[in-house]
Amino acid sequence: MLYVTISYKQMNPMEISFEGSVVNHTTEQLKIKLDRNNDLNIVHHSNEKYWFLSFPPELDLVEFDTIHRLIVELSNHCDDAMVDDTRAFMGYLIDGGQAFIYNQYTEWREFILKAKYRSMEGQKVEIFSGSEKLADGILVDYELRDHQSFQIKSITLLTQFGERVFAHELSIAATGEFF
Repeated sequence: MLYVTISYKQMNPMEISFEGSVVNHTTEQLKIKLDRNNDLNIVHHSNEKYWFLSFPPELDLVEFDTIHRLIVELSNHCDDAMVDDTRAFMGYLIDGGQAFIYNQYTEWREFILKAKYRSMEGQKVEIFSGSEKLADGILVDYELRDHQSFQIKSITLLTQFGERVFAHELSIAATGEFF
């Protein structure tokens, strides 16, 4: 399990919607189902003034993103919040530094996604706008809208109809097929 503690001096009133549940300043304990096998456990020790979160390391990037955003939200509602995520190691950065679920997470996420998409260049991929498949073909290039959140602005594919550029809120998935 991975663990995060958020200690604070004062908790401000709040209400955060998270995966169909509501976390607020009066929440004492909450178990949120992340998928059929994994839960996020949240315990609020209001007398000792800290939140304790635990979650499994076997999650996908989307679930880690969601947990990261929850930690940011919780800490934003605390005066003098101190986030201890040293027991929630995510991986290494390009410079060899360590990244955790809160500290250096955005940089780690960008590093991982760049490597993922770079490895797909020249491979057959499918592109999606939400859950709608727009096309498939050989990934030629992609352009980012925002490096921090790694949002894709446009994708150039070599399709059976020639080279085409797609622009929307896009995502890319490798097909595993080779030519």
